[in-house]
Amino acid sequence: MCIRDRPGTVCLMSTCKTEFLSKKDPFSFNIHGLWPCRISNPYTPQFCPAQPFKRELLTSKTQTDIERQWSGLYSSTWRFVKQEWRKHGSCWHRSKDSSSNVIEAYFSKAVQVAVAFNVTAMLEAKNIKPRNDPYNYSGIAEAIKQGLGGHTGFVLRCEPINGRIYLLELRLCFGLDYTPIDCPADIMLEAVGCAGSKPIYFVPVPMPKSVQ
Repeated sequence: MCIRDRPGTVCLMSTCKTEFLSKKDPFSFNIHGLWPCRISNPYTPQFCPAQPFKRELLTSKTQTDIERQWSGLYSSTWRFVKQEWRKHGSCWHRSKDSSSNVIEAYFSKAVQVAVAFNVTAMLEAKNIKPRNDPYNYSGIAEAIKQGLGGHTGFVLRCEPINGRIYLLELRLCFGLDYTPIDCPADIMLEAVGCAGSKPIYFVPVPMPKSVQ
């Protein structure tokens, strides 16, 4: 399961910091993680035995990709990435990967999946871009559905903030060959707060002036 966060909403919930935003692509969704999961119990496995995370095991390209697409936003990017490795990456199934450097393989694969299923581009194709005025939920969901070739088994999560509903997260589930599949029922039940008649806010990232 690939989790993508909307930075504009995250930064309304927590105070994002210049040092972590400065290298972030300001228009894209942020990678939250690539989580191995079981259909019967989608929040397992976690914290599997694995080698400790070491940043130096990542290529310079993967490190740059992480800083642009997997930012900590309001806390240390590399502390966030390290935690994602401990909790989820350590359980990653890599039967199709022959690399001896599993840490590089996991993080580069997560970036590849995020690029291949570019939710920002899916929305922009339907002229849905960050703005201060709201959108209809149905328009956002339909744009992603079309971007996924008609696939509907994804989950959008929203967050109520000060009386408004903000788009927070996309959850997209995959088989072992990284083709989209319907998310497990327990994950689908988390599609709360978005659907309905209320407008959905899809706001810009509050980028620091120094990097605008």
